[in-house]
Amino acid sequence: MKVKLLLVLVIITMYFKGYTQDSKIDSLSRLISTSADDNEKAKLLFMRSKSYPASEVERNMADASEALILFKKSNNFQGQVDAMVQISNVYARQNKFPQALETSQKALELARQHDYPVGQAYALNNIGRNLAQMGKLEEAGEAYKEAVRLMSKSGNEKELADIYNRMGIMYFRSSNFNRAIECLDSAAMIASKYNIELLLAYIYMNKANNLSELTRYDEALDYHLKSIAIKEKLKDQKGLLQSYNNMGNIYNLLDQPDKASDYYRESIKVASKLENKVSLGLSYSNLAVALEKMNRNDSLDYFFGQSIANFEQTSDKAGLALACHNYGNTLLNQNEYKKSDEYLTKALTLRREIKAPFDIASTLHLLGRLEIDRGNLEKAEQYLQEALILIEDENGKREADILKTISIVFRERGKLQQAYSTLEDYVSLKDSIITESKLLKVQQLQADYDMLKKEAELVLEKKDNEIHRLAAIRQKSRAFLLFIISILMVSLAVILVIVFLKKKKYADKLMQKNSKIEALNKEIHHRVKNNLQIVSGLLTLHSIQTEDSKTKQAIDEGRTRLDSISLLHQRLYQSDSVTQVEIREYIENLAALIAGSFGLPTNKITTKVNLDNTYMDVDYAVPIGLIVNELVTNAFKHATVDEPSGLTILVDLHKKDRKRVELVVSDNGLPKENKTGIAENTSFGMTLINTLVRQLDGNMSRSYHNGTVFTIDFTMN
Repeated sequence: MKVKLLLVLVIITMYFKGYTQDSKIDSLSRLISTSADDNEKAKLLFMRSKSYPASEVERNMADASEALILFKKSNNFQGQVDAMVQISNVYARQNKFPQALETSQKALELARQHDYPVGQAYALNNIGRNLAQMGKLEEAGEAYKEAVRLMSKSGNEKELADIYNRMGIMYFRSSNFNRAIECLDSAAMIASKYNIELLLAYIYMNKANNLSELTRYDEALDYHLKSIAIKEKLKDQKGLLQSYNNMGNIYNLLDQPDKASDYYRESIKVASKLENKVSLGLSYSNLAVALEKMNRNDSLDYFFGQSIANFEQTSDKAGLALACHNYGNTLLNQNEYKKSDEYLTKALTLRREIKAPFDIASTLHLLGRLEIDRGNLEKAEQYLQEALILIEDENGKREADILKTISIVFRERGKLQQAYSTLEDYVSLKDSIITESKLLKVQQLQADYDMLKKEAELVLEKKDNEIHRLAAIRQKSRAFLLFIISILMVSLAVILVIVFLKKKKYADKLMQKNSKIEALNKEIHHRVKNNLQIVSGLLTLHSIQTEDSKTKQAIDEGRTRLDSISLLHQRLYQSDSVTQVEIREYIENLAALIAGSFGLPTNKITTKVNLDNTYMDVDYAVPIGLIVNELVTNAFKHATVDEPSGLTILVDLHKKDRKRVELVVSDNGLPKENKTGIAENTSFGMTLINTLVRQLDGNMSRSYHNGTVFTIDFTMN
């Protein structure tokens, strides 16, 4: 009796005076050392086990195990169930999910034998968590549903928050993101009501992850920031490292890999300090993905190796599958097809085991791309069709990407009607995604409204129960509640309309500004073209007045180079785009311009352009134009033929493979390896060409077969 009284006094003192966690543990330790009753000592040990930080797993386990022994000794069956549930929690923190599952199942069996419904709910909650971690999602779902039923029946609403949160995680793993958000909203409502701050932080983080998968990035960032604010307040290092990883993922998806890498590196620091293998594996994999986007490829193999090694030391199949998937994608981008196939196949096997349809679809998509590159179009189509079936209800970016890839397969296999139809579906879906992103803020307000509505309905339900017991004030209470709800709904409707009108006004202004910027860019290109033509005219005057043949030649060569750039700017201000030029038309006009400068007909130069997309960025078009100008000009000047009128030149720009483009400039002059001009490596023309080839990060070769052939190949993103 004295021990019970002392325990109550300690708890009351800690509550009112705000004792720190260490003070609470010290107080419990003193009570344990003086306790003579096995049952009371077991309760104190159980309380101290739950009071230790989650990172101190050895102390958690030692106290819970000793409590279990003493509860058995005193025949306290409920205490035994609670202690086994705590032991299961400690195993789970160590990623020992099979042991955690076995302990939870024993707790459930004992709770059922002694009709302890709350204990059954706790055990089922843990069983669901462990089954989900082991990839058995359907069984986990059944366990969670039974846990919700039992906990609701027992009236422990507060405990439902954790169950709904874990259900949200399970639905996220099975790619049912909308169902996951529903569960997490229910969890958040309960956690907010009872001010369970730490749990609320994790609920916000989990909801943000689901919103991110649905491409609702603005809302996802908002919830991540809310989660981080709570975790920083509570100094939850383990929770912060998860949030750092998730924030990095958002910035990766928003094509800001530099910001993403900062968050991943911060996550690695914290995870290394806590020796958290799962978080280390995830952080290393994510960092490698961000570095690849930044074209920093020298350390990718190391980081992916670290990621896979850390995951292999845990039982986290989903994490290992993600690391293999990401590494396989990187290897595919590097054209290392055999190694890519190995890792993607491993990722697919793991994802099939944990039955995550959207993740399976993502890996199938990469395998489809791999088989396209290998030329196995039939196998590629099989992978992609299976991927589409798995995500047929998604209507998101993942489905759009797969549709785009499968349209390429249809086209290559000659299924033109299917290719066209699939491409139409891709464009339609992509447009719908873009439209939804423009309405993110309105959707966020709608989500806030739904949350308030749920809270209002909860209040209304409680008031209705009160009405049954207090008949005298029934009408007054109902009228008051209806009035409050009406005011709330009208206020929210007004806010939604105001925000929508402001967003529309802002969008109109943005469109006007974009139009002005585009007009200014076109005017700049027009003025640059005019200025270049003025300079070209001045050079022409100097050439006429110059008697020295070498000086005259140098001036004329400089003038033709200016004319090629001037022509490019002319095409830019005449086209719809201010950053891209139609390369076929540009090369044809440039060839005609060069032929005219020598007084020759345009049919002396034949041009061919064979590219998937003939619109080329100005950063590529300028060096290509100058190279063509140099090679064609020198062919006219230096190529020798038996009959001068028989000289013809071919300019051929075509796709070499999936990433490489090849430019060929050839003439039918007599092969002569020691020509003057362009054939001399020390000439200005050759120096300029070599500089431009390096600018394109390309290679140039020269051969003499039925004339002279210059071949330049380069990578074009």
